[in-house]
Amino acid sequence: MGGLLFHASHFPDVLVDFSQMLQYACTVQFDQHAEFRRQLLDTGSARIVFVSDADNFLGSGCDAEELATLQTYGGKNWLGKSLMKLRNTLQDQVLVY
Repeated sequence: MGGLLFHASHFPDVLVDFSQMLQYACTVQFDQHAEFRRQLLDTGSARIVFVSDADNFLGSGCDAEELATLQTYGGKNWLGKSLMKLRNTLQDQVLVY
């Protein structure tokens, strides 16, 4: 699997651009798939965490067992945060209609 690898702390300005790109990608994905949108809305107000012990940037930085035991995580969870932000936007849109 190819790709550019970098440590996020070396590029603080990239975080803003990356988070905007991730938010856009999530929005497009959920705009195109009604079933995904429904499933996301069905999570209500639950915390969304991308559980990955291999990814502490997009995910939790720990496995599910560790997350359940510690109830905390060392990763940034950018994907989970993006999904929660999108869910809030979708919930607001539902209230308007």
